[in-house]
Amino acid sequence: MKYTKIITHAGTHHADEILAIATIFHFVGELPIERKYTATDKEMTDPSIFVLDIMKKLQPELSNFDHHQDGNIQSTNILILDHLCKDEKLKGSLKKYLFDYVDSVDRGHVVEDRGEGIKVPTFNSIVRNLNNVDGGFDIALQIARSTLTGFVATALSRIDSEE
Repeated sequence: MKYTKIITHAGTHHADEILAIATIFHFVGELPIERKYTATDKEMTDPSIFVLDIMKKLQPELSNFDHHQDGNIQSTNILILDHLCKDEKLKGSLKKYLFDYVDSVDRGHVVEDRGEGIKVPTFNSIVRNLNNVDGGFDIALQIARSTLTGFVATALSRIDSEE
C-alpha cells in the first residue's frame, strides 16, 4: 500500500498519537501530517490516508485508527503497531517495554503524578509537557522517533541473543 498522509487531531497532542506517528514513520516512511479536528468522508474512505485518534472509527482496512468510541480498545499507538509490525517477537518486546505503558496512561489505567512528585520523567510526561512549548508537536515527534529507534534496536539485539 502506498500511503499519502497522516491526519490526527489538532490542539493538545498526546503520547499515544505521537508514538503512533513515529511508528508509521519507522515502518512506512515519512508522510505529511495534517492536524485538524475532523476528517472528510473522502479522507475516511481513502485507505492511503492514516486517520489517527479522531472520528471514533476503528477500520484498519481503511487506515482509520481511533479508540475513543470504546474504552476497551487499546490506544492508537498499539493499534498502529499491531497493523504495521509483522514480526511478533519485535512487536511483543516493543509492547512490553514502551507501548503498553503509553497505552495504560492514555486510557487512564495508570495515573501519572502531574505535580511535584515526578522524580523521573516518563515518555508520556515529556510529550505532554511539550504542549507548552512553541513547536512542541514537532519536538515530541522527534523524541518519539529517536525513542522508538532505540527501543527497536534494543529489542532486535535482545531477540538475536535469545536465538
